Amino acid sequence: SLTITLALRPVVSGGAVQFEVESAHLGRIPAPEKLVAAAREQLAKKGDVFRPEKTGLYVERVQIKPGVAILTGRPVARP
Repeated sequence: SLTITLALRPVVSGGAVQFEVESAHLGRIPAPEKLVAAAREQLAKKGDVFRPEKTGLYVERVQIKPGVAILTGRPVARP
């Protein structure tokens, strides 16, 4: 068995947090592009999970620190 490791970068778009694949590895070797493309596709499918109307927060900025992500924004009404 191999461990699949994805390094993701948070990106703010339209008040939502989305994730982009920075790198992918199978064990210690770079993952094949087909696997990386599949990971990108799955992230795109789940992208609406962090929309402002679902989270209640319109995100303006994401700051990553060791062990924590700090989201800065403003509250929005949920439907």
